[in-house]
Amino acid sequence: MLLRSSTALTLDLPLHISQHLDTLKAALHASDSVELSRLVLKLLVALWTHTWISSKAHPFPDPTVVCLALMMLEADGGFKHPKHTTGPIARFEYCMRNAFMIELYETVNQEATTTYQEEMARLEPWITEKYDSTFNSLRSLQHRATAIAESTMSLPRVWWLDRQHFKTMLFEGTPIAFEDVKKVFVDIEQDLVQRWEQDVLCGLQLECSYSNIMDDLTNTAVGYSFVSDRRNPFAAVKDSLITAVLDHPTLRKRFIAWESQGQIIWNKLALRSWLYKYAQFEGLLLVRGQMLGGAP
Repeated sequence: MLLRSSTALTLDLPLHISQHLDTLKAALHASDSVELSRLVLKLLVALWTHTWISSKAHPFPDPTVVCLALMMLEADGGFKHPKHTTGPIARFEYCMRNAFMIELYETVNQEATTTYQEEMARLEPWITEKYDSTFNSLRSLQHRATAIAESTMSLPRVWWLDRQHFKTMLFEGTPIAFEDVKKVFVDIEQDLVQRWEQDVLCGLQLECSYSNIMDDLTNTAVGYSFVSDRRNPFAAVKDSLITAVLDHPTLRKRFIAWESQGQIIWNKLALRSWLYKYAQFEGLLLVRGQMLGGAP
């Protein structure tokens, strides 16, 4: 919002915040992501450690509150129901706490004479309620939105059409039958098999033979899983997919952009496409596990 030029929305920013913003704009085309992250942090800390005073010309001077208001706008010009505002406000608060925590550690590491207690005493009012700050404004809005949401009775989202066996319903106006829900599991299973064979394994006929999976539930070592357990055969075949791809002429041509004298340049677009498909496959696995796990 601050980086966009707009004549419809004007913000009266203090000089030091405008300077942080100009520095960030000038560095946007730089390739140093670490430096950009540092500049973004400096701008956010400057925004959230400033006392914003309302005036007749600027009744809402705080850019964070203005951003929240714009996020809550509907297409018809109205605002979303208060129950839909608590989530974005909570994310703002979480982001503020993280930003101040990073600022705390970076300041102490850069200034040898500053202690954690001293720096925390400087930053603490800006993430504490009952202190005139952006954080306090967000907390006040959060309390108000929560009170309205809890005291407002919502209209029903579910309307049962079958009052005897309760097998058909209207969910937000859409008819749903439990027989159709059963088909969802079948469709997900078929989709998973298709994605695994064609997208993940790239059509290769690969398998890992095993009888029983050894899994030590008492092992709390970091990184341990049944995949890394040496009693299982998975470690011996962890490179089987990449080996099969490199041995297949068509797949080798797809994933390798250039090679000469043992040096390989991978086709990043093909690799990203494979990772995207693999992420979709894992997402479906999580959905299947959640839906069939017996949880409410």
